[in-house]
Amino acid sequence: MGDFSVPLIKPREPAAYYKKLFDLAPLGYVTINNKGLILDANLEAARMFEKTKNDLFKQPVNRFIFKDDLESYQAHQNRFFQDNTAFNMELRIIKDNGAMFWTRISTAIGSDGSGERICLMSLSDISDIKNDIRSLNDAVDRYRVLMDLAVDGILLGNHEGYITEANACMCNLIGLPREKFVGKHIRELSFTPESMAKAPFRFDLLLAGETVVSERVISRPDGAEITVEVRTKMMPDGTYQSIYHDISHRKKTEEALKENELFLLQSQRAAHIGSYATDLKTRVWKASSETHNIFGIDDNYPHTLDAWADLIHPESRDDLVRYHHEVESERKRFDFEYRIIKHNTGEVRWVHGLGELEYDHLSNPIRMTGTIQDITERKKAEDSLRENEETYRTIFENTGTSMLLIENDMTISKANNQFIRNTGMSQNDIGIKKWTDLAHPDDRELMSKQHTLRRTSPGSGLSAYEVRYVTLQGELHYALLNIQLIPGTQRSVASLIDITRRREAEKKLKASEEKFRNLAESSPLAIMLHQGDNWIYANHSATVISGYTEEELYNLHFWDFVHPDYKDLIIQTGRNRQVGKDVPKAYEFKIITKNGEEKWVSLTGSRIQYEDKPTALIAVIDISERKRSEEEKSVLEKQLQQAQKMESIGRLAGGVAHDFNNMLGVIIGHTDLALMQSDPTHRLHSNLTEIRKAAERSADLTRQLLAFARKQTISPKILDLNETVSGMLNMLCRLIGEDIHLLWEPSPALWEVKMDPSQIDQILVNLCINGRDAIDGVGKMTIETGNSVLDESYGTTHAGFTPGEYVRISVSDNGCGMDRETLSQIFEPFFTTKGVNKGTGLGLATVYGAVKQNNGYINAYSEPGHGSTFTIYLPRHKGKFEHVRKKGVVETVPVGHETILLVEDEPAILEVTTMILEIQGYKVLTAGTPGEAIDLAKTYSGMIHLLLTDVVMPEMNGRELAKNLLSMYPDLKRLFMSGYTANVIAHHGVLDEGVHFIQKPFSSKELSEKIREALFDDPA
Repeated sequence: MGDFSVPLIKPREPAAYYKKLFDLAPLGYVTINNKGLILDANLEAARMFEKTKNDLFKQPVNRFIFKDDLESYQAHQNRFFQDNTAFNMELRIIKDNGAMFWTRISTAIGSDGSGERICLMSLSDISDIKNDIRSLNDAVDRYRVLMDLAVDGILLGNHEGYITEANACMCNLIGLPREKFVGKHIRELSFTPESMAKAPFRFDLLLAGETVVSERVISRPDGAEITVEVRTKMMPDGTYQSIYHDISHRKKTEEALKENELFLLQSQRAAHIGSYATDLKTRVWKASSETHNIFGIDDNYPHTLDAWADLIHPESRDDLVRYHHEVESERKRFDFEYRIIKHNTGEVRWVHGLGELEYDHLSNPIRMTGTIQDITERKKAEDSLRENEETYRTIFENTGTSMLLIENDMTISKANNQFIRNTGMSQNDIGIKKWTDLAHPDDRELMSKQHTLRRTSPGSGLSAYEVRYVTLQGELHYALLNIQLIPGTQRSVASLIDITRRREAEKKLKASEEKFRNLAESSPLAIMLHQGDNWIYANHSATVISGYTEEELYNLHFWDFVHPDYKDLIIQTGRNRQVGKDVPKAYEFKIITKNGEEKWVSLTGSRIQYEDKPTALIAVIDISERKRSEEEKSVLEKQLQQAQKMESIGRLAGGVAHDFNNMLGVIIGHTDLALMQSDPTHRLHSNLTEIRKAAERSADLTRQLLAFARKQTISPKILDLNETVSGMLNMLCRLIGEDIHLLWEPSPALWEVKMDPSQIDQILVNLCINGRDAIDGVGKMTIETGNSVLDESYGTTHAGFTPGEYVRISVSDNGCGMDRETLSQIFEPFFTTKGVNKGTGLGLATVYGAVKQNNGYINAYSEPGHGSTFTIYLPRHKGKFEHVRKKGVVETVPVGHETILLVEDEPAILEVTTMILEIQGYKVLTAGTPGEAIDLAKTYSGMIHLLLTDVVMPEMNGRELAKNLLSMYPDLKRLFMSGYTANVIAHHGVLDEGVHFIQKPFSSKELSEKIREALFDDPA
């Protein structure tokens, strides 16, 4: 923020200038006295509290502070006013609607101009910052939980390689608590020297943006060594993340596999099995002499993959290519049987190839090594045997049912692969068990009894029954057992169909149905199933929302209680959903309950299969309260927008009127001077008179603008509205004409109000003229008064309203009325529905400004063809009643001989006012600035009777000037003038007690009367 103590451009009106800066500041500002009351607030502060500046005035600041923060704030405030100790703090503010927001406040010491110390407080809304911090903390907590739940070790470090964080799994891997290694360099972890030499740290690759994968061996404190696969990635902020995956078991398995393969390779060599090695990049292979013999080639044969392919039988080539691709993609061993054509003889032979792929550091296959064995004779034997055993093998080995061969002593001689998979046992495990040993203990007696019956009484016993068996992992399974004797033997073949999933599904289905019913019945949503045109299920909430019983709902169609306006939509949507067409998942509409009540509901539907039929699953929730809230919110938003619009227009109108008044003052003053010096019979005199009339009409317009902007000067009195209105009836009747009947309906025991009587005149005259113009021909107009107590409920539909006691005055007519669009603009300046030259459009704007200046409210209701009613609510005043005296009419312009000190910073106004005063007999001392006026008063040797000064001027305001001059002239009288008053002589436009004031522009006659009144304190 810049330094405003020495502005670059000197403003002509400092108070207004800084007041405007205060009001338009982007931060909220309030001033508070030592009692904790708000003296002033800018527009941003009013917006934050969702109140007007007037509403905040004299409100205790404590009422807006959240209770948990109040004690701390009060202590700071007390120190502030006791010790001049400014403070900053964060606290929560509660609005009237219960909403709360965080704010950061800063304070500074100030003065109210009278020497009393005040607190200037800035408010900054930090709710978003607080929410962001809370969200960040939540995210950090979730990140920590996710890290500790990870099954792999996670290590975080900075760009220099130092460890900054590790999860629980990482601690378990290295066998150390987090505090023992976090903060150390990554090189200090207990990696074995061999693994470090094999895979050194590649920070260069990390910096290049690559993910570095390596294997390391960690030496734990307990002496164990584990092998981990490490994947490290550099983050954009320069930190790195590593994931450590334990591959110790895999490495041991790989080492054992290599030993087995070496033993197998040696055995194959002893058995004259050929070997080969293929470089997949150069596509060149090498082979042993036995391999050459198998293929019928010699060393001169081209040892390329293309030449190898020529040796493969055409019918095996595609299969071999597909299998080779499968080996590469799945990273598995090559193990394939295929046919070849011997190169030297052309003979077709069967071979069995085994091979292993090798990969580079980028996991690309680079080499395959393996063996080739001629299995032609074995194939011939297998083909012969296969013909005899094909049926048995197909049934026993390839069936998806578990099968066993059971001997007479109940031992298992063979089990198929499906049984092995189901039980988790190996053939060795099964071969030493009786088949009853596999069963659940409670089922063994039944199985033994049935086994005995089949042998002792062929044809008896159960051929199929349900049993339970236990897997090697201890899991209990259900199976349907079917067992038969093999004819001519004492052996039996048994099949077991695993029905565990079916039993679990049945159990889960039953539990699910029960759970669904419990959830559905306790749900606040109305849940229903609809098939065809009928309901097949409705929960309790459906009966609550609709008012129908469950039985009644089953006899109704859904659209039977849909509101007629939505029935066609619901019928078509429901049918489209049942046939599978795309429809909205959720939509809102009205229903009519059994007792005739209309409700808003939201429906969500989906299409499901229930009992093998297409079914609509529907969920309905009552949203009537939400709809009502939305409607009320919409009304309030529109009213608030209108109020803000009127406030902006008012500020613009007031500013324009103030400057225009200065110019009109010059025109009227010079015209008065010219009229005084011209011959009344001369044509020039009539021209000047017309100029003066036009200037006065313009002045009236500016007064109306000031009234709308609430910047006119008023002198409130305690009034009885019944008495005030009664005194105006004759004038109002003449104003509206004989064709319109004016009906006066005063309410007895009317409360009093405090208001300038001239504003009552303004309001009634403008409303009656507006009503008269709305009536075509004969009509009726009614004025009525009454007392009203308006509570919080009224404020729910009237933005900016304050609950309390009000005096009501209404003006109604039976004229043409207005539509909504017109009604929304009637209080705007210069808006009119009348013809050209038939209205300025300021009448109702003046009414609006006068009502608002007195902290009142105005409500307009109208319908085309049914007339209009304007109702004004003025705050009740509880005080002593005053009778208002009307000033008499002064026929002549008073003159004088006194000395007047005239101070005005506008040269044109200074000049014309001086001429008028001198013509009226006064001696005039003129000054263009307060400083000149003080210097003039010090050097002037005579008596100065009256100070006539502008209110807002450079250097100091009018009241401060008067205060300086009173020290030299204690009996000096004061008369202030302004285009509109500043707070130095008035508060919100209400004159301070004992202040004499004249509104610009003024005539010479008005000026003379005000001077005499100020000189002699004569209000008459």
